[in-house]
Amino acid sequence: MTTNNLKLNKNKSEFVLLRSRAMLNKLLQSVLTFGNSYLHPKESCRNLGVTIDANMTLADHISGISRSVRFQLRNLSHIRKFLTRRATEYVVHSLISSRLDFCDALLFNLPDYQLCRLQRLQNSVARLVTLTKTVSHISHVLRSLRWLPVRERVLFEILLLVFQSLNGTSSSYIEELIQPYQPARQLRSTNTGLIGVPRTQHSWGNRAFSLAGPSLWNTLPLSLRKLTSYSQFKTQLKTHLFANL
Repeated sequence: MTTNNLKLNKNKSEFVLLRSRAMLNKLLQSVLTFGNSYLHPKESCRNLGVTIDANMTLADHISGISRSVRFQLRNLSHIRKFLTRRATEYVVHSLISSRLDFCDALLFNLPDYQLCRLQRLQNSVARLVTLTKTVSHISHVLRSLRWLPVRERVLFEILLLVFQSLNGTSSSYIEELIQPYQPARQLRSTNTGLIGVPRTQHSWGNRAFSLAGPSLWNTLPLSLRKLTSYSQFKTQLKTHLFANL
């Protein structure tokens, strides 16, 4: 901060200690000192629009998305009868889908009860767009809209990031997390587009992009891993995920 002629604002600064439930009782109380002031850790902090809690459950973040989507959904329901279906889809993608998709890669490997909160919202949005009754099966409605369910949307976003990293169209700090699979000796899997999967010693590591991305990529068919066109990969990946629902 000093090198770049910047100064921390102690009134706006906050920090959070990320810990597992097992480590909760082993951590000592930590305090940061700002001149004559003290900064105590919080249970959650907001960074770039994402609310990160101390236990990395992202429960607060999902609650924030839910409130925002319900607000937009309620307002849209008042004017739905005046809109065509195409116009409604445009409004939904602008005001609601953008919120559901924002940083959704962070939701990977979360418990089902957390993702179900977002899935119920997506179901409500889909019914509003298509004017479908609540008694109808939602899977057919989502397919007619070509909307992937929330869990598959998370996988879709992660795999797109991996593809961009492998093809040099992603940020350098993301590309550094992806390393091609290089066995110690020549194997049949050498030229199949696989990625090395790092090891982790705790459950949090399974949610990291450096492990989640390669693990998901290696499960794709060889025909998908060999594609070099972003538009083709995006289209065929979506078709692949729909086929596995």
